[in-house]
Amino acid sequence: MIQLRKISFVKFFPSLLLSILFFLITITLFYFYTRGFIPHDEGWILSPAERITQGDIPFRDFHFIYFPGVAYVIAFVFKLFGVSIIVSRYVTMLVALLTVVILYKISQIISKYHYSYILPVLIYISWGPTHINFAWPVIYAIWSGLLTCLLLFVSQQKKKIYLYFLAGITTGATLLFKQNFGVALLLNTVIFFTFDKSSRKKEYFLSYIVGTLFFPLALCIYFYFTNALVPFYNDMNYFMLQEIILRGHQVTPFIYPDVWYRQILKTVFYLLPVLVSLAASVLAYKKNKKILFLASFTGMYYLIGIRPTTDIVHLEPLLSLIGLPLVMILTTTKNSSIKILCFVLFLCMFCLGMYTAVFRNYYRWDTPLIKQTYYTNNPRLGVLTDQGYHITISQIDDYIEKHHQPNNFMFIDSFSPSFYLLTNKVNPTKFIFFPPQLLSLEDQKEIIHDLTVKKVPLIMADSVIFTDHTLLSRFIINHYYLDKRIAGFLLMQKKQ
Repeated sequence: MIQLRKISFVKFFPSLLLSILFFLITITLFYFYTRGFIPHDEGWILSPAERITQGDIPFRDFHFIYFPGVAYVIAFVFKLFGVSIIVSRYVTMLVALLTVVILYKISQIISKYHYSYILPVLIYISWGPTHINFAWPVIYAIWSGLLTCLLLFVSQQKKKIYLYFLAGITTGATLLFKQNFGVALLLNTVIFFTFDKSSRKKEYFLSYIVGTLFFPLALCIYFYFTNALVPFYNDMNYFMLQEIILRGHQVTPFIYPDVWYRQILKTVFYLLPVLVSLAASVLAYKKNKKILFLASFTGMYYLIGIRPTTDIVHLEPLLSLIGLPLVMILTTTKNSSIKILCFVLFLCMFCLGMYTAVFRNYYRWDTPLIKQTYYTNNPRLGVLTDQGYHITISQIDDYIEKHHQPNNFMFIDSFSPSFYLLTNKVNPTKFIFFPPQLLSLEDQKEIIHDLTVKKVPLIMADSVIFTDHTLLSRFIINHYYLDKRIAGFLLMQKKQ
């Protein structure tokens, strides 16, 4: 009887360890997702999500440069639990935890070494959600992309039509989450069907295509009947194609000039995801072509996603994907030196990722998360911030509470759309925020018209308004006066 109990415990022990590890990962993510305030990029998703809850439709009622999948997900959660930053953080944390499970399942299937199952999970945690801890489209696109890979991999084994259809559904969802990663996933799926002959049967391929088209076609039909289809095309054509891709208004150098040896190190570091993916792809091509699409997934996301804006913020989520090709290299190679190199790389990347997530600047520009310990009494915030943002948000809240306005409109002429959410003010224009170089003269005239017709009493701007000399800036300076300066923000009241 005692011997039976020992055997049962031995069988139960791995599950117990996994449960403890998942609990620790959850606690770790909770620490990160409840810290840090980003007035710019986070607001670029949350402000549209709030407008959707108010009945606005993307592209028809406000301009947008992304496919709106994530905005609709956050809007749905806002409808259920109320509008606040912490609500969006919790649902994004759930997406990160689901990604952890998917990575573990893929590793469990492809690797013969039990100890290696957890490597992709730890790499993902150390570079993905600990660095990008808000509802940014890339986190959702990574989740749906990896889920597509898992569904396709299982489809190879079970040959069920519905699995190919579900893989198509998640591919279409990826396209709506972030269009460039959707394209990368489609290209990676071409690799899957090219090297898995058994999946090229007509019914399997058509099931995948139908699934892929489901969400995009549903969105197009919805846009058609709500008069948003033409504005959708116009925004994608102007902001994304003409301004960003063709004119390169958001293009940065791949590597900024530096001392030669640091430039070499940076180049290798920035190329790491594609280099590891390429090595895994070569090994998979030689030994098992059916898993080639898993090896190429990281590289494909990198090649499509690293440009036009190349910086550490855009690199970090791509670095979070190198664990999967690392496990594939460990599984397919017999060279002990390569195995050791993979483990050394894993340890270095995991330690570096966790260190930078905790102790280096949050989202590149802000105070390290370990110093973000201040609670601000704003029901729409819910996350801890540093002392600077704590004071700034509190003072802006006090100002708005004391200065009653004839209507609830406020225009933010600053890359800080998160304040629409925090102040519960209504944006009177169709522009969430766009840099001056993306605004045409007609766009500025449209904003001025909205400010005038809707008699907007309050504008939040920054000091750039006095130096960029645009038509919009001149209008604001002529028709509004500076009433209060809070940190880097200017609160400007309408002149009587």
